[in-house]
Formats: sequence, structure tokens, C-alpha cells
Amino acid sequence: MYTIGTAGKKVSNTASDCHISINIQSEGGLQIDLISNSENPNTKWNRELVSDMLQCYKVQHARITINETNAPGYVIAARMEAAIKQVLDTKLNYLLPQRKENTKGSDKNKSRISLFCAAGDSPELFMYQGINNPSGLILDLEKNVSQDKKGEARIMVRHALRSMDFHGSERMVRINQIPKGLDDLRPIVSQYVNLILIPKCEASEDIHRVNEVINIIKKEHKVKQTIWLIPLIENALGVIKSFEIASASYNVAALAFGTENYQANMGIQHSTEGNETLFARNTVLHAAKAAGIQAIDSFHSNMSKTNTLLGHTKASRDLGFDGMLCGDLRQVDITHQYFNTKSKYTQKT
Repeated sequence: MYTIGTAGKKVSNTASDCHISINIQSEGGLQIDLISNSENPNTKWNRELVSDMLQCYKVQHARITINETNAPGYVIAARMEAAIKQVLDTKLNYLLPQRKENTKGSDKNKSRISLFCAAGDSPELFMYQGINNPSGLILDLEKNVSQDKKGEARIMVRHALRSMDFHGSERMVRINQIPKGLDDLRPIVSQYVNLILIPKCEASEDIHRVNEVINIIKKEHKVKQTIWLIPLIENALGVIKSFEIASASYNVAALAFGTENYQANMGIQHSTEGNETLFARNTVLHAAKAAGIQAIDSFHSNMSKTNTLLGHTKASRDLGFDGMLCGDLRQVDITHQYFNTKSKYTQKT
């Protein structure tokens, strides 16, 4: 084990986060240096939180330096826990009080028009997004998290699921590709996640393996609610097996298509028209509809051109998709604008 642990981000340009270092020593007691770059009314409470965590982990001699910019308590707790676990061999999870509304389940057929995705190790990107009313808020442990930050991201996501205000958005997490993603399940299932996205899903066996682990964890933690799944179809094999995947289990609530990974798998280039993915998108769409579940389209990779984004969103709706993955707030607004207005084709039927 190391004697110095660090976690978080330098906060000169990152609001609502912190950087923590802990140096374990053999004597001298505890020295806590809390440096705030903002007028944070919770500074006293945050200092008490850090002291309580050190007591919880039985740290008696250490120097702790915390640089923060208006970071909420659960962010400081997550960063502190991640730093401590670099210097101590412990499996103990520190738990702040649970928000009551964050234990509620969701319905299989609830509206999922806009699913906003943000990196699970970047609280500044997701903590306030619920006020923008996305249908679902995805805390990402996979694509947007570097390999050396995976463990830290798991801790942050666990704390966020427990303590963050989602403002009514469905609480979602994208795990890593199976089998590695099975290690992501314990910290999120135990905290009443509503829905899990499974990337690069290629067969019904992926669904069965995830459900097997989910059921074990639910029993251990007495979680009663159904945890829904959205397999992400992102390569040729997944497309061919999309109906098998869609009908693998009752708790598969939707299929989602992932454009960028599919294009990489097929060795094809992105175009403005998107014709290169039309077959795959239609196959995923029809598999979902045949299985009686929702179909979620990929976000458009060129988010800088408004007209292109508008056209892609309208085309997704008119094809029959029920919602879209969103990479920024502008996409959330546009998706709600189009999907809340039925197309003339839908009205005729």
C-alpha cells in the first residue's frame, strides 16, 4: 500500500469538486488543511465530515489537504474515501444518510425520451443536470472514464446515487463491458439504482450474467424493487442478435443503439445523412418493438451543427424510436421538443 493517497481534481477551474491528499504518518496526530476557493457555507460541516471519516477508518496520524470549490458533502466524502483506500487495505464503505426519494423504483414503461450521460468521476458534469429535466440521468463508468479512474468513479457514483438530488430523473448507470462490468454492480445495486446500461451487449448470456449478480446483491441488501436493463447494441454481432437480447429477460426495458462504437466496429465513416447506420438502427428498432420494449437511438456525433442535430432527432422520432441518448443539454431540449410532438405518421396510425 502507498503512504500517500490522492483523489479528485485540481479545482482552479472545476467548480463543485475537490482534490484531496492524505499522507499517513507514524506520529503527530491529525492535521486537516481545508482550503476553499469559494464562500462555501458548509465548510465547518465538511471539516467535521472529514474528521468523522478518519475516525471511521481508524486513521490516527495523518496530514490531509483538501482543496475545494463549493463541493457538496457527498463529493468530499467520495474523494476522501477514494484517497483513504489508496493507503489502507479496507473494504469498508463510508455511507452518508440516504435520501428517501433515492430509494424509489421506476416503471418499466416510463417515458425515456432523453437519457443524459456524464462521466461518473466528474460530479461537476452531472450534479445539477436533473434540474434540466432529462428523463434519465446516466452516471457513466465506462466510455467517459479513464482506466486509472475506474475505482474512484465507482465510489463517486455510489455516493451520488445515495445522496444527490436527481430532481425526478430516473437514476441510471452505464457499467463497463461484461465481464469487467460485473464488478461495477455491487456499489450501484446496493444503492437502489433504477436502471443499468450494458455496453457492447452481444448475446442474451450477457443479460443473464448481469441478472445473476444483481439478484445476489439485491438479496444481501434487501433491495425489493426491479432494476431495469438497457443493453447497448454497438457492433455487428449485437445487431444480428438484437431480438435475442431484447427478449432475454422481463427486466430488459429497452434497447439502445450506439453509433460511434458501431461505426468503429464496422470500419465505416460518419456521414451527415447517417445512411451507413440506417440498417443497424432499423434492426435494433424492430427487435425492440417485436419484444414489446422501448427503442432508444444514439445521440448524433456532430453536436456542433444545429440543423444536422434537428434533422437527426426528427428522423429518429419518425422512424419510431421512443427516445435518444443525449451528450449535452441542447440535445435534451431538442429531443423533448420533437418527441413530445407526435409526427404526422404517428397521428395517422
